[in-house]
Amino acid sequence: MPVPQTAQSGRSAAAREAAVGSRQIEGTYLAANTCRMARKPEPPKPTSWDIYRVANKAKLLRTIEADNAGEAIKKVAEQFKTDAWRLIAMPRLGRSA
Repeated sequence: MPVPQTAQSGRSAAAREAAVGSRQIEGTYLAANTCRMARKPEPPKPTSWDIYRVANKAKLLRTIEADNAGEAIKKVAEQFKTDAWRLIAMPRLGRSA
């Protein structure tokens, strides 16, 4: 059984004619889920840092996980009871701790 024209489009014939006459365009849905709230950014994952003591040659003291180089240096300086300015941090790229 065919469905009446008004039930197919959800509008009456007069409303369709008025929309065409005024060149009104029906809403299109180009982007999905544009009305929801943005997600909160996730905190960065801890990075593995190699901590070196700087002297005539750099000596590897420890590998530690921290959010940034400053945090890593502070932790190792407390553990080795040395000044933080004597230490440098290099990120471990692609290697596991």
